[in-house]
Amino acid sequence: MMGKKRLPKGCRLVTAIGISATDQYVAAADAAEKIAVHLFKVDGGAAAIATVQINMKVVHLAFSPFDENVFATAGKDHLAICTLDGKTLGKKMGKGKGGTVDSQCAAAWSASEATKDTIFSGSSSGDVCQW
Repeated sequence: MMGKKRLPKGCRLVTAIGISATDQYVAAADAAEKIAVHLFKVDGGAAAIATVQINMKVVHLAFSPFDENVFATAGKDHLAICTLDGKTLGKKMGKGKGGTVDSQCAAAWSASEATKDTIFSGSSSGDVCQW
């Protein structure tokens, strides 16, 4: 092992992990009571530089290939878009038709410049959703 990052006190069990396109950041979701995603600098220290609460189980995490400050989480009843703004991680929860979202099992960003803001997710209902 070359090193390790450490989730903040009270966190447990990393459920999803993602690395930004330029390897500047690594994000890790935890399974603590208030489920959160913690962002670390790859070449930085062991402590997280920012945290965002998702409050729903995260099973997959994917960074945008066009903006290393943006990643998506998928999991229990959600798809969330998280954005690093300075030292703060914000989130926007995805909503399906009718204002609800099935549980999502996976997330992937489009790699095309023409559709760079498009995310695909795999739903527990067996659908591939385009956001």
